[in-house]
Amino acid sequence: TYRQAVDFCDDRAPDTAHRGRFSLQHCFAVTMLHGAPGFEQFEARSLADQKTSSLRDRIAVREAADLSTRFPDAYGARIMLTDFAGQRRHIDVATAKGDPENPLTMAELRDKAARLIGRANPGLVTEVLNAEMSVSALLALFRKLRGSHHDARS
Repeated sequence: TYRQAVDFCDDRAPDTAHRGRFSLQHCFAVTMLHGAPGFEQFEARSLADQKTSSLRDRIAVREAADLSTRFPDAYGARIMLTDFAGQRRHIDVATAKGDPENPLTMAELRDKAARLIGRANPGLVTEVLNAEMSVSALLALFRKLRGSHHDARS
């Protein structure tokens, strides 16, 4: 990944939810074990889980010079896996999911909103997600932000 991510997110032993959310090793480990992480993957029980900890210990975070060169215009990552048979595979992600260049779909946005709102106030999820005006206004704001994000780079 890029140098700043290595400096800020290389943490094999996160011991708080905050550190867990910023640990590349923890985020990758829980994704491999459970799929897309939810709030529970950053609670103390998950941080201390032996399977998760064991996998975190086998994950190395390193700088890729080409990704550092593109930062801050792109928050890229490269994943290289070696399976038990010794086969190597790699995945390149040019920009982070949710960034203007790699936006969330409407379904992903609704799911994320439901998870975040539900965590704070479960009773509001249906009301907010059924408020078409609010979703439209939010999308308009995202479009404006995307435009200003591109303008700021010029």
